[in-house]
Amino acid sequence: METETIMVEEVLRHLIEICHDDQCGFGTAAESVSNSALKAEFFHYSGQFGQFIADLERELRNLGQTPPTHGTVVGALRRGWMHLATVITGSDEVAILSAILKAEQAAVDTYASALDAPMPDAVQEMLSAQYSHIVGIRNHIQTLCDRVSTD
Repeated sequence: METETIMVEEVLRHLIEICHDDQCGFGTAAESVSNSALKAEFFHYSGQFGQFIADLERELRNLGQTPPTHGTVVGALRRGWMHLATVITGSDEVAILSAILKAEQAAVDTYASALDAPMPDAVQEMLSAQYSHIVGIRNHIQTLCDRVSTD
């Protein structure tokens, strides 16, 4: 039982870090685009990931653990790349959307792996709901990428 609890804690910690990456990534993207509709959408997604973080942190605290307060090194590198791309290309929406799409695919993959791990039912349900939202976000970003690249 103790090994299973440790595994749940590790999964929740990693998902919190991934969600921090996405929250910050969407915030960076929102600040980098000039299109007001995209800006609003990216801020909205950033807020959604903030809620995911709060939910995940609550579950981790219920296990008596302190949640991480930051994302991953890879996430920081992606945001740095996005910032550099906007400086070089002048807020190139295709570059920004491509960077977001890669991050969202990583989040989808991470959540899919987490859903394969043994979890308490309530945690499994929460992760499944978050996963569905993230897949929807990824699919929407893919549609935006396709639309922008054909314009």
